[in-house]
Amino acid sequence: MCNGLVALHESLVHGYVTADTVHVSEEGRVLLGAIGIGASLARTRGFSRFRFGGLLPNIAPEQVLSPPRMTMSTDVFGVAALFLELITGQSLVEAGQPLRDLGFRGSPGLTECLERATDPDPGQRQPDLGELKAELAYRRVEGALEA
Repeated sequence: MCNGLVALHESLVHGYVTADTVHVSEEGRVLLGAIGIGASLARTRGFSRFRFGGLLPNIAPEQVLSPPRMTMSTDVFGVAALFLELITGQSLVEAGQPLRDLGFRGSPGLTECLERATDPDPGQRQPDLGELKAELAYRRVEGALEA
């Protein structure tokens, strides 16, 4: 998924990386859907109602600005939020939410990496998915996930 988004970032930001837009084929290939839709989410009828009703989790704060100010770190947020959802079964309701609220149990290093990636301030996140992927790989080798 990270590799596909890195390639996509050569021309645009996906902006809506969620369990609804990332699919895995039977062969294990990751398929990204709804590419580019993130830029228009805030202009969609009912968006505010759904967002503030907690029905659109995993949305980076910069996506609800008018106009949205999406960068590569918007997708860093989305990938980290999706990772957390896959690990815990819980959606990230808001940026900066304590990961323990989701039931996440990881090493301090992995927790720090994911908390940085889901920081409300895009400038505090990893700048791109290449850096997030490298940091996650390092934390995995470090034995970061607990049972």
